[in-house]
Amino acid sequence: MTVRRFVAGGAAVLLFLPAFAAPPTALLLAAAAAVALGAAVLPWSPERPGRAACGAFAVSWLVDAVYAGEPGLVLLWLPVELAGLLVLTGRLLRCAPGRRVAVLGALAVLTCVATPLRFSLRHPPDLLGGSVLMAAATLFPVGCAVGVGCYLRALDERRRTAVLRARREQRLAVAADLHDFVAHELTGMVVEAQAAQTGPYDEKETRELLARLAESGSRALDSMDHTLRALRAAEDDDGAALVRRGLHELPDLVGRFGHPAVLDVRDEGLRLAPAADDAAHRVAVEALTNVRRHAPHAGRVTVTVAPGDGTLTLTITDDAPPRARVRRTDGGTGLAALAERVRLCDGTFEAGRTADGWTVKATLPTTAP
Repeated sequence: MTVRRFVAGGAAVLLFLPAFAAPPTALLLAAAAAVALGAAVLPWSPERPGRAACGAFAVSWLVDAVYAGEPGLVLLWLPVELAGLLVLTGRLLRCAPGRRVAVLGALAVLTCVATPLRFSLRHPPDLLGGSVLMAAATLFPVGCAVGVGCYLRALDERRRTAVLRARREQRLAVAADLHDFVAHELTGMVVEAQAAQTGPYDEKETRELLARLAESGSRALDSMDHTLRALRAAEDDDGAALVRRGLHELPDLVGRFGHPAVLDVRDEGLRLAPAADDAAHRVAVEALTNVRRHAPHAGRVTVTVAPGDGTLTLTITDDAPPRARVRRTDGGTGLAALAERVRLCDGTFEAGRTADGWTVKATLPTTAP
């Protein structure tokens, strides 16, 4: 900013030096050129981006009204003033608020077109032809300034939209993490507490229950801390992806679920892309959470990882009959979000009732080992 001010001040001094050797009216032209150049070069106030430009326009209109000298000095100061006004026009169209951009843009265009007319309108022999010629010659650079300003404004708007979309996706990713991992642990705690209320009090079983609840609560807190750390890392890395989980956590996940869950991994050599691996893990978490919520009395829950022709299929089934399933009116968006996540990984997702209970199946493409 200091360098820009120094350059603007030096340019203003250079513009005024020839005016001291010219008639006094030349100082008006030099002043208008210096103001237009300074307003174009110096930074603007973010709160009032059009204030400097409007000041330069006012000075230009004032000079148009009071200047009565000969046009001989136009070749010295007019190009500089017009260049500054053109830059101001582009900056206004780029930065002005939405409701004022049309008014300020029209004022900028009129100021640019009127600037060379301060000479032609004062020479009656060539009043019409000279004025039309000067205005026509000014329209092309003015059109270029308008085009550049509108193009940069569109780029800025596109960038703002992209930033808002990235922030929204980041919030949704955090919400998905909280839903997939924290809700999974909380659901387990609720089921454990409800099961403890159905039987008689036993001191040993109660201690074990409290230990499991404390462990589940600690894992839920760890998941929240993990999500928040990943969110901060994503902000520091300008939109970096959240830390992903994978199928390698399935044994621990199924082990925490306990009886009656069984893990069947038929080929451990398959590899998934990071996004697909994360999606598969989320499918398993959501499916097991739904079993706890909707089929707490299931006699058997099977988690199967099976190879295919360039694919890996993850299947979670339970044997709870329809009449034993618990229906809930809340929620209902988890499976839809999983289907979208799997689809983005070029996979397929299915969930629904079967003859033996309920099945959730995700098929994802594998990568070379």
